[in-house]
Order: sequence, then structure tokens, then C-alpha cells
Amino acid sequence: MATVLDKAKQETKDAGERLERTSTEEHAPALEALSPTLFKSIKEGTLTVAEIDSFLQDHLRAPPKLKDYLLSKKAWLLLREGQGEQALHSYDEALESFPDSPFTWAMKGAALLELNQPEEAFSAFKKAYSLRDNFGPQKQAYIRDLFMSWSLAPVFLGLCGI
Repeated sequence: MATVLDKAKQETKDAGERLERTSTEEHAPALEALSPTLFKSIKEGTLTVAEIDSFLQDHLRAPPKLKDYLLSKKAWLLLREGQGEQALHSYDEALESFPDSPFTWAMKGAALLELNQPEEAFSAFKKAYSLRDNFGPQKQAYIRDLFMSWSLAPVFLGLCGI
């Protein structure tokens, strides 16, 4: 039987995946124009960390929002592979590129929750919410998923005795 903590982690993971899909749709035209191969890998769900690294190396002057998206995508892939610390490093690198990205702050919050760092996750969700006007055309979907993830932070705080 799944515990409350397991259920909360799964709901956070699901909300993070919805945030990631919404952001992919937003960046699809730029990705397809710059690299049809990378776009195809993303669309087919076969994208690898190595492909992202190669693209970023070849496109050092990629627009900051696109670089932020790709570094966040890389972090999400690393997290799925169980490489939590490297994922957090990629989120931080993305935020260096575009510090006012509510998407990246929200995704970092979801990662921190998954890595049992609820206080840090709550801070990241709070920062994402403070930047909510930057969400663009997908604002409603982002905010819904942000609140879904953020609402679980108190559950983690309580379960962790914080």
C-alpha cells in the first residue's frame, strides 16, 4: 500500500511532467528551426543528455530562454536517471542563463521535493510564483501545475518533521 509520502512524490512528479510538456510545446518552433534532429528526439521522447550537451556546445549563442529550457530538460532527464545532484546543478546552470524563468524555478522545486529537500523546494516554488507574469501564453497551465506541486510542500514538511 502506498504511503502518503509516496503518493505526494508521485503527484509532484506528475505535475513536473505536465510543466515540462507545456514548456516543450512553447519552444517547439524555435527548436524545430534550429535543429530538426533535436526536435525530433524531443517529440519522440528519445532525447538524451548527450544530445542536449552537443546542441548547446554547437549553439553557444542560443537564445537565453531556449538555453534555459534545454538545461531544464537535461536536469529533468538526469533526475529520471537517478542523478539528483547533477540535475540540481543543471537547474542552477539554467537559472544562470535565465534567472527569471518561472518554469525552471518550478521544475527545480519539483526536483527538490523528489530529493526530500522540502524547505528548498518550497523556496523554489515561491520564487516561481513570484515570477508568474513571465509564464507567457501557457500561464494557466503553468500556474495550475505549480500550485499542484507547491501544495505538496507542506505535506513533505510535516512528514519530515520540519
